[in-house]
Amino acid sequence: MDLKSSVRFSALLAFCMVTTGCIAPQPPVPTVWQKLGIPQAGARLRDGWVNRRGNFPGLEKKPPVLAIADPANLDPKKPEMIKAAAEIKQDQDLKKQKIKAIKFLAEVNCGCYNKDDKVEAAFLAALEDCDPDIRKAGVKGLDKTAGDCKCRNGCEVTCCTKKIKDKLLDLATGKDKAGCFKEPEEEIRKAAQALFCKCPAIIEEPIEPEELIAPKPVTEAEGGFREGDDPAASNDSISFRMTDFDQQNSNTNIFGISHSSRRTSNPDSSTSNSGITNPEQLVSTKAVEYRAALGELLVQLPEAYRLGPGWVMVVVDESNNHSLAKIVEVGGRRLLLTLEEPMSLNVSAGNNVRLGLVSKS
Repeated sequence: MDLKSSVRFSALLAFCMVTTGCIAPQPPVPTVWQKLGIPQAGARLRDGWVNRRGNFPGLEKKPPVLAIADPANLDPKKPEMIKAAAEIKQDQDLKKQKIKAIKFLAEVNCGCYNKDDKVEAAFLAALEDCDPDIRKAGVKGLDKTAGDCKCRNGCEVTCCTKKIKDKLLDLATGKDKAGCFKEPEEEIRKAAQALFCKCPAIIEEPIEPEELIAPKPVTEAEGGFREGDDPAASNDSISFRMTDFDQQNSNTNIFGISHSSRRTSNPDSSTSNSGITNPEQLVSTKAVEYRAALGELLVQLPEAYRLGPGWVMVVVDESNNHSLAKIVEVGGRRLLLTLEEPMSLNVSAGNNVRLGLVSKS
């Protein structure tokens, strides 16, 4: 290889190294004083003589101040304030990367890649992030996955899962104990509310009978009079309390509550709201689960009663709205009912509801 070819090859190699970054960093150029050893001698003199007897602790050499997000600050031996600051700073430094990831997940959607719910978990984490820009990006990404959703038949591939919709509703309307919105940004609240209405409805599965508690056996000793019962009442008299159900005879129809479907216009009347002439005889229960779309109500009774499937009950909510219901399943102190007028009740899990027996058929 002649001299010209060698020069050309060297120039080409140098150009490639510079453009691709394949070049070793240059070491710092020592100063004249460093070459003479003056800073090194001063450092040794300082370390050997300054505060030798402990009289000048403030003059001792201090360790260099690290960056807040330096991984060394996460050492378990570091003070909590340093570790907390490092964790928060590292999380904040990932803001742009998080937003970029959300945009990509919005393109992926919750289809094939969401078999293990990792896409759903990522959007939930975005909606719960401390940075409002990331929460806003999460809502926008979910809005993109929802697409048009005009037919609203639940068949579209979206990320509008039950957990996502619950979180959107909490963002839009959730409040803390002080009555303040959990989401301080009004723009995010409005966007979450609009997306919640845009998402298709969730198809809920019916309550499985296997979830009910096994029936508690009722012995003959439990059928005696309880405190407050009238021992002089005859066996064939009409009972108005569910605590007397196990004392009833085997008649086909036994009316425990006088129920009327006619409603008066007087708001102070005992039949104006409930249509029941003896509401004081109703038994208070606790609603375990209520699915208005299916008309199913699961309640927890204060004690086990002798009830049977097909019996007709009357259900009264906290606002004195009522509906007739039929017993589907009895399991111990739990009762599964199907309501005739589910939309007439305002019930949710944990609410108090009152029950009364109307008939056994």
